[in-house]
Amino acid sequence: MRKFSGKKIVALLMAALMLVSVFAFASCGEKNPPANTDVTTDNGDVTTEAPVTTEPVTTEILPEVYEGADFEDYECNILLGLTTLGRNEFKTEESSSVFSNAIYLRALKMEEDYGVLFSTEEHFTGGFSANTTLAREYSAGDTNYDFTIARSYDVSKLTVNGHLYDLMELDNLDPSKPWWDQTVVKDSTIAGSLYFASGDISTLVNDFVCCIAFNKEMFKEAIGQDTQVLYQLVDNGEWTLDKLNEYSAYVSEDLNNDEVLDSRDKYGLTVWDSRVIATVHGSGGKVVSLDEDGYLTLTLNTERNMTGVSKFIEICMHDYVLNMVGMKGGVDWKTIFINKQALFTMSSFNSLDYFRNLDTDYGILPQPKSFADQESYYSSIVSTHACFFAVPTLQEDAGRTGAIAELLGYLGKSTLTPAYYDKTLNGTHIRDEESAGSIKICFDTKVVDLGDYFSVGSYYSQLAALLNNKQPDGFASMYEKFKNSADAQIKNINTQVDALKANND
Repeated sequence: MRKFSGKKIVALLMAALMLVSVFAFASCGEKNPPANTDVTTDNGDVTTEAPVTTEPVTTEILPEVYEGADFEDYECNILLGLTTLGRNEFKTEESSSVFSNAIYLRALKMEEDYGVLFSTEEHFTGGFSANTTLAREYSAGDTNYDFTIARSYDVSKLTVNGHLYDLMELDNLDPSKPWWDQTVVKDSTIAGSLYFASGDISTLVNDFVCCIAFNKEMFKEAIGQDTQVLYQLVDNGEWTLDKLNEYSAYVSEDLNNDEVLDSRDKYGLTVWDSRVIATVHGSGGKVVSLDEDGYLTLTLNTERNMTGVSKFIEICMHDYVLNMVGMKGGVDWKTIFINKQALFTMSSFNSLDYFRNLDTDYGILPQPKSFADQESYYSSIVSTHACFFAVPTLQEDAGRTGAIAELLGYLGKSTLTPAYYDKTLNGTHIRDEESAGSIKICFDTKVVDLGDYFSVGSYYSQLAALLNNKQPDGFASMYEKFKNSADAQIKNINTQVDALKANND
C-alpha cells in the first residue's frame, strides 16, 4: 500500500488543524435522520412525517475495502454533467481556501493510500445532457466513465432507459452506510432499486437545498428588534410563511420615485417561481410519493398542498415582494441583496457564496413551514441544479467502481463535508455562527420528490406558472388538466423499473 511523503503528511496535518474548528459542528450537523415517511391523513392528504434525529454511533464505521485496497494507479474517469452553478469536487490541485483544499486532500489520499487517480470530463451548462452522453455510451457498448455526477433530470431519464446500475446490487458499495444520505437513499429507492444517490461523496445536493438569507442590519432597522427573534422562532418551530410575510411587509420603497416598482427599488422579500413547488414540499407534500411497495404514486392533489400554494402566491402578489422571474429594471437578485434592497431573499446554499465577502452581516433561516401546526420544517431541493451520483450500467469493473465511490464517501465525511459547513458559515468578514442551527435543520429535513426529478405532469413548471400569472386559485384546474399525462408517466416509470429488475434477476 502507498505511503504519504513527509511533505504531504504535513499538508494533511495543516488541513486537519484548519478543519478542527468546524468538525465538531459538522459531525453534529451531519447526523442522518431516518428518511421521511409518507403517510395518509384522515382527510386524504399525503404528508411527510417529521424526521427524527438520532445520536451518532461513536464507533467509527469503515468501508469494507478500506484496509489493504490498492488500485495500482487506476485512473477513474468521472462525467460531470452540471449546470453553471456546479463545481468539480474531484480536482487534485492545492488551494488556499479551506473547501477547495479539502477537495484536494481527499483526492491526494485516494492517490497515495489507494492508488486511485482522477480524470474528469467537465460540463457546466444546462445545455449539456449526461443522459444523451451515457445513452450513446450504452448503445456503443463503451465503458469510458466509471461514474457520473449529473443533474436530477438526467439521472431520472437514465434510470427509466436502463442506463444506470442498481446501486443496491453494486459490489463494494453499501447505501446504508452513514456517508450516504439516508433520506435520498430511502426516498429515491423505487421498488427496492436505487439508481442514483447522494452523500459525502459530493455536496451538489446539499448545495441546492432551499433556505432564506436575510440582512441582519436591515431587520434591526425596519422591525426594531434584534435578529435573535428570528432564530428563536426557528428554534420554537414557529417560523412560518405567515411570519415571513409579516416581517416582509415592513419593507417597501420606490427608491427612484418613478412610481414603478421594479428591481431598482426596495423590498421585504425576493422570490423565484421555483419556490412554488418548494411550498408544496414545505407543507410536507410531494408531487409523487412512494406507496407501501415502493412504487411511485401521484400525491400532489391535497387540500393542504392547494392551500399552501394559494397562500404563497397571495403573499407574492404584494408590493413588498419581488418575483425575480420577468422582473424589470436591470438589477440582478445578487446585487439587490448586496445593495440592501431586500430584507429576505429565498435562496439556496449555493447562492450564499456570493455574499461571503460582504461587510454586510447576513443570516440564514430554513424554508418556513407552510402551516403553523406542522411538526417539522421541510426543505426543498432545487431540482434544476441539484446533481446526484450514479453509475453507468456498462462497467469494465463494477466492483472497483463501487469500492472507489465508497472510499470517496467515507473520506468526504471527514474532509469535504466539514469544510463545506465552514465555507457556509464563515465569510471573509463575517462569522455567522448564529445560523448553525438553521443549516442543520435544512439538511436534516430535505425533501426528495421523484415527481419533480422525473418531471411528472410538468407540474414543476405548471406550479411556477401559477405564480408568474398571479393565479392563487388556479391549483385545482391546473392539476386536473395534467393529471392524465402524470398518471401515464408514473405507470411507465413503474413498469420500466419492474422490467429492469426482471432483467437483473
